[in-house]
Amino acid sequence: MFEGERARSSDAGEPSGTAGKPILAAIGDLFDVAVIVVRWFGGVKLGTGGLSRAYRETAAETLKRAEIVDRYVYDRVEVIVPFDRLSDAYRLIDPPSVVLAAKDFAEDNVFAFDVRRSLRDAFIRAVTARKLTPR
Repeated sequence: MFEGERARSSDAGEPSGTAGKPILAAIGDLFDVAVIVVRWFGGVKLGTGGLSRAYRETAAETLKRAEIVDRYVYDRVEVIVPFDRLSDAYRLIDPPSVVLAAKDFAEDNVFAFDVRRSLRDAFIRAVTARKLTPR
């Protein structure tokens, strides 16, 4: 967990600690995810250990079959690029970390890059090392 991030769970009427915590344990280190397990009582009492196991295993099996998609938070960085340095600007592209979002050719050529937030400072250093101007 990152500072300020929260993880929440609920037993939703089940005995304390038998549903929410086991499901949260199955989620592990995934972010921005919700798992909902619905149980219909079939007449068999599982006890607290059986309930916990059933919820955890159901959540884990569901997540194992789910498609996990990486999502990144980007910052937009505009860079002024002289015509004789265009190839340097194109070499900065490195998906999914650095994506060329737009380019405007005019008196000042301006390239807009979407840069993963965690890499923003390193990207700006790379831009200035190539003698390009971040804006």
